[in-house]
Amino acid sequence: MARPTQIVCDVCGAVKREANHWWYILIDEPWPGALTLIESPDKPQEVGLDLCSEQCVHATVSKYMRGELKP
Repeated sequence: MARPTQIVCDVCGAVKREANHWWYILIDEPWPGALTLIESPDKPQEVGLDLCSEQCVHATVSKYMRGELKP
């Protein structure tokens, strides 16, 4: 039986638990230059960033706005 893969915050390294409410950011989706923020899926995705808190979302958006975060 395959072990489930953990979701880890791409900013601070926190591990997602069942009760946590996380966010997921896609860059350049659905069009170039877009930054899409959605509720985090329950399983790891191949693209995008998993974020554990409002603080980590704010840090990521700030990096994107300064041009420090590329797809």
